[in-house]
Amino acid sequence: MHSEQKQIEKLLRELTKNNVSFVVVGGIPCILYGVSRTTTDIDLMLSEYIPSLETTIDILRRLGYDIICTCTPPYSFIMKTKNITADYIISEMPAVRFADSPDKLFPVDVSIVDLRLYRSLLKHTVIIPFGKSSMPCPDIEKLISLKRAAGRPKDKEDIEELKVILRILRTLRS
Repeated sequence: MHSEQKQIEKLLRELTKNNVSFVVVGGIPCILYGVSRTTTDIDLMLSEYIPSLETTIDILRRLGYDIICTCTPPYSFIMKTKNITADYIISEMPAVRFADSPDKLFPVDVSIVDLRLYRSLLKHTVIIPFGKSSMPCPDIEKLISLKRAAGRPKDKEDIEELKVILRILRTLRS
């Protein structure tokens, strides 16, 4: 089994090499900013631009991922299929989880947002080194607002730690 970091690095390199515009959201940016937590997946946010989404799906398939579609509550159901298209993801699903059957690959969740929201997110994105690669992530303030919008208990815990980190950074800057 590949290490999770190497899998993530390979995914980041492939997305970058193929000119896919994406932002890593969720738990991984929290960890990179110093939040003490674990995560079980990498969350990618893309715009509703279909060619970018199609390229992302192709990359994930080449890397060995099957597609498992998940809906967030209250629609909590799982449907495994290999016939998902970019159009279907945009019109039907708030997020799609890519994983492999034997759970050897670190799961990838892809969320799609409208272009206006995505452009707003890009204005608050920083590039964070990650191993031999790098990843675009929301700045801390934007990450806090995304976590607040999600509103899950774990997100609330992340927000509290991110606020402490943000205060420390602001103190160091002044």
